[in-house]
Amino acid sequence: MGADPSDLPKDMWCDYVKTPQKSVPYTPDESVASLIKHSYCSLQVRAALCRTFTLLQRYHFKIASLLPRTTLRQKQVADAFNLTPLFEIPYQIIGQRLAARTVQQWLMSHALHHVGMPLVLLFTGPSGHGKTELAKRMGDLLSLPFLKIDCTHLGQETDLFGAPAPYQGWEDGSRLNNFLTDCTGQKAVVFLDEFDKMNHE
Repeated sequence: MGADPSDLPKDMWCDYVKTPQKSVPYTPDESVASLIKHSYCSLQVRAALCRTFTLLQRYHFKIASLLPRTTLRQKQVADAFNLTPLFEIPYQIIGQRLAARTVQQWLMSHALHHVGMPLVLLFTGPSGHGKTELAKRMGDLLSLPFLKIDCTHLGQETDLFGAPAPYQGWEDGSRLNNFLTDCTGQKAVVFLDEFDKMNHE
C-alpha cells in the first residue's frame, strides 16, 4: 500500500528527528543498485527535499520501512469490506504499532468470517497511551458513528442502559441505548472509557 520508502535516500529519513543534510553522506556499504536507484537525487533535488521534507513526513517514511508489507490477501479483504483506511492507523497512532496491527487483524478476521455478533475489543494500559485515540481513529477512518462513554461518571447499571419500565425516565432510554437504536442495522464504534472504574454492579 503506497510508495516504497527506499525511493528516497535512506539517510534523509532513517533518523527522522534530524534534519536531512544537503550534502550526500559517504556510505561505503551502499549497493550499486541503491546508487542507481537514487541517481535522480542530484544536489539540487536533494536541497529541495531538505527544505520541504517535514518531520512528520520523515516519521511516516521510517514507520513505513518498519511495517510488514501488506499481503495481497489483506488487500483483497480490505477492499471487499471497505477496510482499506485501517492501514492508516499506524501512521496516526504514534508508538503503538503492535496495538494498531492487532486491531487491524481482528477487524479483518471478524469481517471475513461474517460473524453476526459485535466485535468486542478490550484495550488495557496506562492512561495517555492512545486507547481512546485508537478507538476514535478506527471510527473516523471507517466513517462509522462513534460514541464514547466515560464510565467514571456511571454509578449504577441504569446509568449505562437506562431505567427499566415502569421506572421514571424509562422512555428516555440512555445515551448507549439511543445510540445503538439509531445505528440499528449498521456498523458503529462504542468506546466505554475507564470501564474498570465502574461500580461492580
